[in-house]
Amino acid sequence: MRSLLVSILSVALLAGFASAALYTDDFNSYSDGTDLTGGLSVPSWEATNSGPLEKRVGPPWVGQDVAARIGDGYSGSWANVAPHAGEPYATVKVDFYKDGSSWGNTQGAWVFLNAQLVPYVGNYGDEDLYLAKLANFQCRTQMVLTGATYRKVSLSASTWYELKLEADYTTASMVTLTYTLTEIGVGQVGQSTAALTGPDALSGGYAGMYICSYGGWGEIYLDNFSVDYFPEPVTLTVLSIGGILALWRRRR
Repeated sequence: MRSLLVSILSVALLAGFASAALYTDDFNSYSDGTDLTGGLSVPSWEATNSGPLEKRVGPPWVGQDVAARIGDGYSGSWANVAPHAGEPYATVKVDFYKDGSSWGNTQGAWVFLNAQLVPYVGNYGDEDLYLAKLANFQCRTQMVLTGATYRKVSLSASTWYELKLEADYTTASMVTLTYTLTEIGVGQVGQSTAALTGPDALSGGYAGMYICSYGGWGEIYLDNFSVDYFPEPVTLTVLSIGGILALWRRRR
């Protein structure tokens, strides 16, 4: 009995700090994105006007379908997930590919958490959100994280990377952000962290992804989007204990 109680408490404690998977989308089906909405709260992938991202049949080097911006010339497109029952999102990530070998100024892709005003996500409206951006500006490619110093990185042309933004809410009135850039199949390229407190410690809001691009510099593609949320630790602990006790009763 004592060993069982120890097991229950151990699992419950671990569960209290775990995130729960919520949405994933590999864009291989138009129906994949039904839980992802654009600025007008409609499914994004078949949209025909500038704004939401669209599903694109991947070129041969992709081997599967991807998400891409809409429109010619300078264009910004995004997709987002609505808030999850008042509980903050913990992780958002997406795979990133930049076609071609040259970058246009401000061209890039990013993921975001806790966005309060989704229609204002973009180069000139990044307010009230947590942002992890990979973009070209000041004549260099840089990692940009809300609350952190810019970090210069070197990227290989026509290569898949993963952008991941994590938010840790375990300390009251504070959030710790971690932005990790990884070359898929190779390893970590760079990482930035920031701690925000007081009014900068946002809660609720939207999670999503964004592309800013324009013709002549190579297209940007996103794939394998996912977002997790951070359940209330007490809720997770109760559920974990209840599940283990139910299993113990059945075994008796």
